[in-house]
Amino acid sequence: MATCMALPVFISPQDFDYIVIITNQTKLKENDAVFIRCTVDSNPPASIKWFKDGDVELPTTNSNIYFISSTSCLDTGNYSCLATNSVYANQKNKSLELLVHCSPWITILSNSHSLYIYIGSPWFTILSNSHSLYIYIGSPWFTILSNSHSLYINIGSPRLDTREDHRLKVSGDIGETVELTAEIISYPGANFQWFYKDNGSDIMIGNQESYFVINNQRFINSYRSVLRTNIKSNEMYRQYYLNITNDDELSNSLQFQLISETVPDSPQDVRLLNETSDTICIEWIPGFNGGAPKSYIVQHSTDDKTWINSPAIPDSTNNGRVDYCIEGLEPDTSYYIRVIASNKYGESKIGTLSQSELPKTAPRQGASPAQLLMGRQLRTTLPTLSRNIKPRWPNLKNVRGRDRDHKDRKKRNFDYHNSSRDLKELNPGDNIIVKLDWEKRGTPGVVIRKCAQPRSYMIRTKYGLFRRNRRHLFLTNKVRFAANAFDEDFDPIDIDIRVNNHQDVNPPDPPPDIPQLPVRVEKPVLRRSGRTIVKPERYRD
Repeated sequence: MATCMALPVFISPQDFDYIVIITNQTKLKENDAVFIRCTVDSNPPASIKWFKDGDVELPTTNSNIYFISSTSCLDTGNYSCLATNSVYANQKNKSLELLVHCSPWITILSNSHSLYIYIGSPWFTILSNSHSLYIYIGSPWFTILSNSHSLYINIGSPRLDTREDHRLKVSGDIGETVELTAEIISYPGANFQWFYKDNGSDIMIGNQESYFVINNQRFINSYRSVLRTNIKSNEMYRQYYLNITNDDELSNSLQFQLISETVPDSPQDVRLLNETSDTICIEWIPGFNGGAPKSYIVQHSTDDKTWINSPAIPDSTNNGRVDYCIEGLEPDTSYYIRVIASNKYGESKIGTLSQSELPKTAPRQGASPAQLLMGRQLRTTLPTLSRNIKPRWPNLKNVRGRDRDHKDRKKRNFDYHNSSRDLKELNPGDNIIVKLDWEKRGTPGVVIRKCAQPRSYMIRTKYGLFRRNRRHLFLTNKVRFAANAFDEDFDPIDIDIRVNNHQDVNPPDPPPDIPQLPVRVEKPVLRRSGRTIVKPERYRD
């Protein structure tokens, strides 16, 4: 009798059925939504990963679909999906090229600053001081006069690649070769033309004796243009222009400046980050370094006259900005703060805080044990900035000062509420009354000298010499004991030696002429249980 069995069939990823872009046009525009779907015949099911340009893995919630809700010019690239399963080691992948047309942008150049505005319709309205400025896209250039300043408005698709650090100001000495570089994002492809102005005329630059132009395409929508310049004379220190066009008849332009090495530009956009009781943190945007390595100095002052310099701060940026914290400041105090850049040619102009009000340190507060131990606040469940949990130990001088102030304040309050005051110092020969251990009433005496120990005095009574603390001595005006009534064997030096060696100056037993009280023997008191009641020592008198 034959038996039939169903055996599992394992299929490795062989072929992709299709890759589909769900859109109503073959070439995309910015802000379009795109689906890229990847389907694979495989048993067990394949695991799919998405990549852009072959090496950048893309995150996705659904492995076989990659979705872009709003495309941008930077989304242009080669997208591929890689399929594998747990049985076969071989992999299959297929790629697709996604092309996104760069939408028009407006570039406003004013005082060497650029403002980029995206245009979504044929007309764009800018409201400024109740005035409306209407800009029509069809014409490439507009000039708007405002307060005797000209704003040049250029409409174009090619734009600077913000992922790269551009230097629009470059320096070099005569005999050196420098490069002016532009990284551009554009689709369709970009065309470049370098030129400079001479007596109002545009002089085009090609490959010639002092100039060499290199244009290349880095990726599908990324282009680079380099003007290599051999500085032969001072006449070559000028402004250079790069005109960029593409096949959509859109254009843009960049302006570069070639100068000789000089002092650096002043720091820009100096901002306040945070304040504590002894620290003020600021940040700024570095300017042009003048062609030589530069550093910074942060100065602070309370009166805008006497300035305190910080140590030299290296020119290292964090997200394009430099930050520094001024420590050891006085609490609850306003400060003037300025930043100066310097290189081997000198110092820049002063960069000041952009805010109108002076920064002020917080009132003095104590440091918690965690701050003293770990150098930061402990983590909590509340959200906080990452810089607040970076180790930064508090200023120990201020911590000690706060601790001293706290103790002084507690002592002052205690003395006030308890009417405490410093006792008057005694002089040799002053008459006093002192209560000795075996007496119920005070004994008159006289001060011999002040001892080296704090608040201690050597006194003379009819029983002999004693050293007592000031709080045990009561000053009196009545003369009851003569200061010169010493025994013949009195030696003050010997007394001081015995006191410093912690030897008793007092006689070991009361003098014999002191009356002895009769000893009273009390009958023990019994409890109901028959046990003897024992009084505490403080009641046994």
